[in-house]
Amino acid sequence: MILIIRDGWVIDTFSNNKEIPLGWYAADEWLDWPEDIQLLSNGRYPDPRREDAYYDLRAFAYPPISEQLDMIYWDRMNGTNNWENAITAVKIRYPKSNN
Repeated sequence: MILIIRDGWVIDTFSNNKEIPLGWYAADEWLDWPEDIQLLSNGRYPDPRREDAYYDLRAFAYPPISEQLDMIYWDRMNGTNNWENAITAVKIRYPKSNN
C-alpha cells in the first residue's frame, strides 16, 4: 500500500498495483507500507512513523465501550478473561514507541 502523507496524517492510500496521479500529490510525502494498517473511524490514518501513532491506531482497534463492558460482565460471571485478552492483543499489535 502506498500512503500519501501531509502534516502527520495519511491523506490518501493506493494499492501497490494502482497508478497514482502524480500531479495531485507531487508535494506530499509517499510511504510504502504493509496492507494491514487499520482505517480510523474518522476516515484518517495517522502517519505510522509518528511516535504517538499507536494512540490513534489503538483507539480504532479497541472494541466499542459497550462491548468491553459486556465482556467484563461475562468475564466476572464466568471466571474468564476475554476482555483482558482483547485489550492485550491491541496493545501488542500497536505498541508504544520506545523513543
